[in-house]
Amino acid sequence: MSCNNRMLRPLLVAALNLWGMATLACPGDCNGSGTLTAGDLTRMVAIVLRCDGDPNGCTAVPGSCPNGDFNGNGRIDVGDLIAAIDQLLAYTTGCPPTPTPTPTVTATFTPSPLATATLVPSPSPSATPRPPSPTHTASPSPTPSFTPALAICGNGVVEAPETCDDGNTVTNPPQDTCPADCTILTCSPSANRAEVAVSFSSPRGVASIAVLVEYPDGNVQLPGTGDDPSVAARVVGRPSGFLATVFDFDYALRVGLAGTRALSGTQLFRIQFDLCRDTSNPPAASYRCRVIEANDTNFQPIAGVTCSVTTP
Repeated sequence: MSCNNRMLRPLLVAALNLWGMATLACPGDCNGSGTLTAGDLTRMVAIVLRCDGDPNGCTAVPGSCPNGDFNGNGRIDVGDLIAAIDQLLAYTTGCPPTPTPTPTVTATFTPSPLATATLVPSPSPSATPRPPSPTHTASPSPTPSFTPALAICGNGVVEAPETCDDGNTVTNPPQDTCPADCTILTCSPSANRAEVAVSFSSPRGVASIAVLVEYPDGNVQLPGTGDDPSVAARVVGRPSGFLATVFDFDYALRVGLAGTRALSGTQLFRIQFDLCRDTSNPPAASYRCRVIEANDTNFQPIAGVTCSVTTP
């Protein structure tokens, strides 16, 4: 058996398995029965096998299977056989259904007689006069007056014009950071200085002392705040050999001095304030000095120690 015969054998087996599948008239109907069946496929396979010597297949002549020429090349070849098998497998009837022509329907139009409408005029509605709307006279609303609440110093709430409120009305740094009037004033410093001297008085020798100097904020101020070095630099004339601690509360200055010997003299130090613009040098009475604590050389507290502020 040639190579072509071996290739066509599966097609023949497929055609035999589809034997008896009736279809409508379509291409591939070799016997003219108007259907495509596996018998038609078997005839097409036989034609191809008989013409095995011709690579182009057999001529689709009458008596062979002219209706099996799917590709229209005038011959029955393997391509036509494959097309016939695909068609048989694609449709349950074996080939595409023949389209049914749609009959043309002619519509007949019969005009209906026109109905005559008689218009009956509707009576014009009579307008019922509406009662006049009441006139509302708006009464002027009274303008509410607002009275701002007065600030209460010492209630723990900062209320204008207060700048601080620590819940009491005493001046007692460092426990209190807010003065008794709950207000810390600031100003723009001028180029002028206001220098004051702080002195003390004690019944016996003092080796360590801490004083608090309240100054008139709004008239004088110190550069910086807290323990800034710029604040400590303004405390001058301190006794030599004594350790100094300086802290500014922005309205009062705390200075502590501690040594191993008793202080000589009465002056502790001098403070160089910046004078605020458009103000004059405040008098000594504008400052207040208070001794926080004082101890002798045996580290024993000394009672009755006082301090004071003087101006040049």
